[in-house]
Amino acid sequence: MNETGEEGDYDFFENVTCESPIEMEPFLRYSLAPSLLIIIILSFLETRTRRCWLDEKLPRCSGCIGVLTPMDSLNVFSNRWTLGFAFGVIADKLIFLFEKDYFPEGFPSWAKVFWVMLLAIEVGVSSYPFFVCLSTRYTMTGAVLGFLYTAAWLAVTIVDSLHCPEEDFLGEYNKIILLWPSLVCYVFLLGQFVRLFVKAIRARYGLDSLDEETSLLEASQAQYVHRLLRKPPLEQPQKSWFRKKLYEWDPYFQFPSRIISTTVLIIVSLYIFVLGEFILVQSLMKMIRKLFDIIKVKFYDGSEEMTSFFYIIEEFLDITKGAWFFSMAFSSVTCIGYVFNLLACYRKQIKLLRAGKKYLLVPESITISPSLSVISLGIFTAWQVAYILWGYLIMHLLETVLGMVLMYVLILPMKRGEWMELLNKWGLVILPIIIVMIIKKVQIFVAGRVFLQPKISPKDKEKPLALDNRLVPGSETLPAVYFLE
Repeated sequence: MNETGEEGDYDFFENVTCESPIEMEPFLRYSLAPSLLIIIILSFLETRTRRCWLDEKLPRCSGCIGVLTPMDSLNVFSNRWTLGFAFGVIADKLIFLFEKDYFPEGFPSWAKVFWVMLLAIEVGVSSYPFFVCLSTRYTMTGAVLGFLYTAAWLAVTIVDSLHCPEEDFLGEYNKIILLWPSLVCYVFLLGQFVRLFVKAIRARYGLDSLDEETSLLEASQAQYVHRLLRKPPLEQPQKSWFRKKLYEWDPYFQFPSRIISTTVLIIVSLYIFVLGEFILVQSLMKMIRKLFDIIKVKFYDGSEEMTSFFYIIEEFLDITKGAWFFSMAFSSVTCIGYVFNLLACYRKQIKLLRAGKKYLLVPESITISPSLSVISLGIFTAWQVAYILWGYLIMHLLETVLGMVLMYVLILPMKRGEWMELLNKWGLVILPIIIVMIIKKVQIFVAGRVFLQPKISPKDKEKPLALDNRLVPGSETLPAVYFLE
């Protein structure tokens, strides 16, 4: 209710008086100081294997200040899920880069790209301790620093999510629902740092060992080689419908940490992006509906023209909302399917490389630069996340437009009983396409049943590419099969 006491129900420009004591954007910048401190401490503890000009001038500091590696490039099959959850905690920070309200006021448009690059560097530096504390050789120091840094980020994220709760379409605590995957990743990392600390304590007292043997041949790879050397079975085992149609598990293949990390980061980022879009669109639809009700109350005079006008607008809003949310669900499922297709293609290509069939992946005439290969390996995860998020958004918009076109062209006329008008308008376009598709299917069926020889073995999926000579002379009696060719 406003000051005049009129139309208080339609005040969609609400004043928010509650202010959160912690804002994530300033805290992201404040976290750079402890992040750099952790990086410096662990760098001074590390030693360099290669010598440089500084070692000759300062012999006492020879080999000091080593380079921190966030991921072990050799031992790619250890701590796969730990690194995956470490990537999961930075998903909400990556989504922050997609927002458009973080530019300073009065910032020139031509310099916005440099501001985005600066923010990306800030996100990278603030996320670096999660990885180096896991991979450092000084387990106790890394576990303590990593636990404190992760606990600080977890506490700030929870306070920001619980403070000033607003009743939204997802309930009172919509931020918790939006960020729970990142919170789970934080909790998992805390548990991992506790485990590393306990392991370091046990190793100090001689109850455990911190040295893990790094082997160039993993156990799963050795089992894969043993299976290749064994004699293949005479009869293949029966496969279930799930293994035939959807996915066949390979016990002798393991995805490396880079692929696991990419998968976790894609799924968490997609969840936050889709749910954030859902909240934004719901709020926008609610605001538009309230604005429409205000206009309807003020300008509706009961005439037939105004009734028809407001009915068309209301129908358009309902169709837009339905098409938007239906396409959102379909696009999300499509993107999740792409992630699993990415895993399947990676496994297939690695098996081809193991079999020495490199020419099936890259033609021999193409020469790939080693430097370009290293750069592509480094930006693989970032490209996949950007591809998924932008692909989802573009696909969502196109499917929404297509859904609205189908509603106005096909569904609404059918709902209103305009069958004959719809058939007269689109029958000349749709029916020939349907007839051609049916005839093509009939051609394939007849060619397989009439012109090809029987299967060599009952277990074969397809017939051999060999004509049945006894039936070829009689093929002239089937002109209907070829009249569209």
